[in-house]
Amino acid sequence: MRVTDIASPLFKVDWPGAPPSKFSPKRDQFNADFTFEQQDEVLERSIELAKTFNTDRVRFFDFLAPRGSGTLSRAHE
Repeated sequence: MRVTDIASPLFKVDWPGAPPSKFSPKRDQFNADFTFEQQDEVLERSIELAKTFNTDRVRFFDFLAPRGSGTLSRAHE
């Protein structure tokens, strides 16, 4: 058995200054409650974990879409 990818909370935050998304977490997400300003640290830690587990894949989110935008994320446009 081996790890195929790291499921990171990278970019699982609201865009700064935008209204909160209706998809924003309402409670603790398995200790993955990071701010926008911490995203570089989240990325660095995710890469460290990927190297430790000998995988070249890190999963991440697109920024949460603002409330009322009519889209889940920019990636879906």
